[in-house]
Amino acid sequence: MNHILSYSGLATKIRAMQSRLLTRAQLFELAGCSSIADAAAYLKQQPGYNQTLQNLDESSLNRSAIEQYLKQSILRDFSRIYRFCNLKQRQFLDLYVLRYEVSFLKLCLRTVYDENIISIADEDTAWFYKRYFSVDIAKLNAASTLGRLIDALKGTNYYSMLSGIYDNAGQETTLFDYEMALDLYYFGSTWKTINKQFSGKEKSALLEAYGSKMDMLNIQWIYRLKKYYKMSAAEIFDSLIPVYYRLKKETIAAMVEAENLNYLAEQIRSTRYGEQFSEDSPSELEQRYHAALHAIHKASVRKYPYSIVCVDSYLYEKEQETDLITTIIEGIRYGLSHDEITRYITYT
Repeated sequence: MNHILSYSGLATKIRAMQSRLLTRAQLFELAGCSSIADAAAYLKQQPGYNQTLQNLDESSLNRSAIEQYLKQSILRDFSRIYRFCNLKQRQFLDLYVLRYEVSFLKLCLRTVYDENIISIADEDTAWFYKRYFSVDIAKLNAASTLGRLIDALKGTNYYSMLSGIYDNAGQETTLFDYEMALDLYYFGSTWKTINKQFSGKEKSALLEAYGSKMDMLNIQWIYRLKKYYKMSAAEIFDSLIPVYYRLKKETIAAMVEAENLNYLAEQIRSTRYGEQFSEDSPSELEQRYHAALHAIHKASVRKYPYSIVCVDSYLYEKEQETDLITTIIEGIRYGLSHDEITRYITYT
């Protein structure tokens, strides 16, 4: 009973926020807009975006600017939820902060690799970084080289990890190595926190959502690393998330050591995730992955409505919605037909 009481207010708030998510019909209407300006005007009328977009001038808008506004919408929703949560509930939300922080650091890495100066142009986003992140945004903003970027992370959990790669860097070290290290740190930290900080049905629900995600990401990564990067089995193993939820280590090993993509496809289809791998179109694996995660989140929140799962489900839905909106706007930009654009609206 105490558990239900501690989540009743939060669950009510989340339901109110969910009511502002776009319906499938609204996404189809958005896909029918004739221009980016029309799409922006349509979004301004929606309760979930009108506050974020209220000062937007749709006549001078481009896709990149809309993406920034959508990102702000996610961060503002997150901040509203964070302020509403108690200390226990914030332990879970800190995992989202970690993911946002890792994504930001990956952006910083790509920027210095391209020999550009890191710049936080949008102060509506910078406020979030300054409030929630463990890294010093000003120092990162001043970094113009990889070495200076890593030095700017001294005193954080990222420094020893990235400096170790940097100090031992050979000619083969790439941006991929740094990004992979950050991804593995995030997934490892997430798995450890869920196992340590949660218990009972709430823990089971989170393990189901995140364990399934990690399993399916490993499948995707194996497929892509084999197809596009021609990496060796040892190199692929080093690039995978070291978490085995529904997939046994031996099963992963069989996939990694598959002689060719056809045999790999057979291995994947023999697992419980086989339905997510299309025999006719392997390139749709990512789309099917999101559809599967969407179903898992929906089922979890129905089963455990008064738990942190409701927050996880909402934030996942919000992020997927903004990704769909970005895809729709990209389709409008390139003049795709309504039918071509709506083909991507598959898991709402």
